[in-house]
Amino acid sequence: MNEVRNYRTYHHRITDPSIRVHLQTDANSQIEQQLNEAQTLFNRQCDVTRKVMDHCISKFDEHKSVCKAFLRAQLQYYQSCVDHVEGAIQSL
Repeated sequence: MNEVRNYRTYHHRITDPSIRVHLQTDANSQIEQQLNEAQTLFNRQCDVTRKVMDHCISKFDEHKSVCKAFLRAQLQYYQSCVDHVEGAIQSL
């Protein structure tokens, strides 16, 4: 209640239109400044997120190619094992 009274007192003191325009201009410039700061922080966060995602994608692609090479090597190894077992069975 006290805050409302203070606001009303402050509000009624500002009767000069030029002061009101000046206060509105100050408020608008503060809002614009805050908006610009928020936009700058958002852009910075987007850049960092983009870099992290690009790094993750490149690491994923590297990991995928290493896994494929490992699976091919395992396939060759087990295929040679199967060939040896089949050869041993035929020789028996």
